[in-house]
Amino acid sequence: MAPVVRQIQKHIANSATDADSSGTYRIAEINKALELAVAAKIDSLQLKAIAGKSETLNWYFTDQSESYTKDFLQFSELKKDTFYIAMAKRDLGRYYATKGKDTLAYGLLNNAKQLLDNRGKEDQEMYILLLQSDIVERSNDYGMVADLNVDVLKLNKKNNNRYYYASANNNLGIADKSMHNYRKAIENFEKAADSTDEPEDRWIIKNNIGLSYTYLGDYAKARPIFESVIQKTTVDATKARAYDNLGFMYYKAGDAKSLEYYKKGYEIRSNNPMLASDRIVSELHLSDYYKNSNPTLAVQYATTAYDRATKMRRIDDRLEALKRLTALSSGVAVKSYSLKFQGLNDSISRVRHSKKNTFAQIKYEYKDTQEENLRRKASEAQKTA
Repeated sequence: MAPVVRQIQKHIANSATDADSSGTYRIAEINKALELAVAAKIDSLQLKAIAGKSETLNWYFTDQSESYTKDFLQFSELKKDTFYIAMAKRDLGRYYATKGKDTLAYGLLNNAKQLLDNRGKEDQEMYILLLQSDIVERSNDYGMVADLNVDVLKLNKKNNNRYYYASANNNLGIADKSMHNYRKAIENFEKAADSTDEPEDRWIIKNNIGLSYTYLGDYAKARPIFESVIQKTTVDATKARAYDNLGFMYYKAGDAKSLEYYKKGYEIRSNNPMLASDRIVSELHLSDYYKNSNPTLAVQYATTAYDRATKMRRIDDRLEALKRLTALSSGVAVKSYSLKFQGLNDSISRVRHSKKNTFAQIKYEYKDTQEENLRRKASEAQKTA
């Protein structure tokens, strides 16, 4: 192996380190690899370095990633390299998903997945399916979420990757919980919790298990789960959610102790700027708690939740806040909040319905293409037999 090749591969390997949380070291290393690969005129390593830079920009320097990844796609098409064409489309799809361009993102990801079919790249296919699952979940299409994650598990039978197994089962649990199939959700969450190698991921999943038991009214099983998460997690977001879930459990049980835990979760979220969106959930729960004992305070919490959700463009939280404000108000205010709710709900329902139809059409065309490819291969095999 030539020294320059070893140097390039070393820089590429360095760029994948988990020790750099800012991405600065990663991008410096991949730039060194790319510079050497271009100078040496080695297309395969140049493509590998460009792919690494595209992915690094996508994760750490999002504002720079779109134009670079488009150049990556163009170069990959020039070199007629199917794998890297797929990687470029995957990165573009992920970028557009972060910008809320879900239909465009989903189509690019689907095209990337199609290019990888039957090429022995199951890990990449599973990653793409998980990205698609995240997009579809935002449209509340939990049936398709389930389909996508079942596909992940099918692909994973060959590789037996614990991360993808845990992720897919957790997503299946979320889909089942959202469709009120709580016992099935618990079953999938437990598979995910048992297979994850990351302790903090396990506490997130345990929170979901406890919440599913809460919805079933099985508070005796829910309470120790939340208490265990509170004791073991070191992450503010997870601890705050466990406190809030414990408060919700007591609230559902009609126990006034719910306020103590609601406030603990709210305090953690209020003191951490990164948890501003989670704070909305606390405000909605506190509004529920005070709706009978202190309606004025309940309105204050619901109004704050609405204002924060509007600022952060969280439509579902805005709708939840408007529901509470409508129920807590009287006179002209009721009509005003009710009209706002109807207008917003109708708007988001139309958008989500349109996205669901688009996703379903893309999926149908993809399956149709797969079947046509299988028929063609079978026909060619018969001709050569």
